[in-house]
Amino acid sequence: MNTTYKTDLAELPRRHLNAPKKINSLVNQIPEIVFISTFPPKVCGIATYTEDLMKILNTKFKKSFKTTICPIESDSEHFNYGENVHYKLNPSSFNSDINLTNELNKNKNIEL
Repeated sequence: MNTTYKTDLAELPRRHLNAPKKINSLVNQIPEIVFISTFPPKVCGIATYTEDLMKILNTKFKKSFKTTICPIESDSEHFNYGENVHYKLNPSSFNSDINLTNELNKNKNIEL
């Protein structure tokens, strides 16, 4: 039996949801995508692009996964990002990347 999957990106979340569930996974938990980027209200082209990308993904695939932002901000920057921020990366802090990695690894809905 030869099973062929479409290569269309729209098929990927559907295949992921139909894949066999892990025994230890929580019921009704969906995968999470974390965007590590600058993000509005910071005025930056990459921040705007990330915001637009998240909006489109949430519109198209809202039942397949959830998105979270991990804004990049230095010691001198402090922005109010709203409720979708659970992590922050401070490039001015020596251990910020290690601490962020540990926090991301604790979240079972984030897979690499």
